[in-house]
Amino acid sequence: IYVGALRFDPAVASRVYAVSQDFGVFRSDDGGSTWARSGDELSGPMDLVIDPADSRKLFVGTDRGTVFRSSDAGASWIETTRPGYGHNILRMALAGPGSRILFAIPGCCGDLYRSFDAGDRWSDLTVPGPQGLPTSVAVDLESPADLYLTAQPAPSPPEQPPPFPPAVSHSGDGGASWAPLTNGLPQYAGLTGLVVDSTGTYLHAIGEQGTWTYQRVGGGVAVTVPMLSPALLAALAILIAAAGALVLRRS
Repeated sequence: IYVGALRFDPAVASRVYAVSQDFGVFRSDDGGSTWARSGDELSGPMDLVIDPADSRKLFVGTDRGTVFRSSDAGASWIETTRPGYGHNILRMALAGPGSRILFAIPGCCGDLYRSFDAGDRWSDLTVPGPQGLPTSVAVDLESPADLYLTAQPAPSPPEQPPPFPPAVSHSGDGGASWAPLTNGLPQYAGLTGLVVDSTGTYLHAIGEQGTWTYQRVGGGVAVTVPMLSPALLAALAILIAAAGALVLRRS
């Protein structure tokens, strides 16, 4: 089974959810040793969000463009309204523990939607920068007005290269306005996933060229640090040692 997303219960250490677009949502209560399918009505799930304040509350976006919610850890589900025109929901995010504010990214048309009532009604937010297709959205749980967004270039004719949207965009007002967050990143980093840690200190991003970490200081992003693999670190250590030995030999 192809698994598109794994989500770990913040309150129950042994509970994990696996999201498969082809086969549904599965839940394990023993750390992955055994699995049970959750909700026959969930057709084509794409992403799952857990409320940190009450981990029994779940939200699932599907490839039919619908959003479902559960208040009993997936034992039963209620279908809400569709964000936009029913395109598949690539990613979702919840604006803080206990919040009813949801964000959803449909897989079409470069839209980002927000709901203030747990999915009953949705409104379209302005996407920042040149025309692009959002791929991931993350919310700082310590400061829910702080949003982070990644986007891919929109399709264009081969003879006309598309403008590159900002690798990461930041909003400090819940999505009303945006600013590019590109310091330390390549011109186009191809980022496809974002997550803010539980303290709000670090923003992590994954993309075609590797994994990146931002350290937020005083509500702003101060440092960009590319994450290095253990093999690369070992190679750097060998080079540094060799350079030191050469200096000693010459002296």
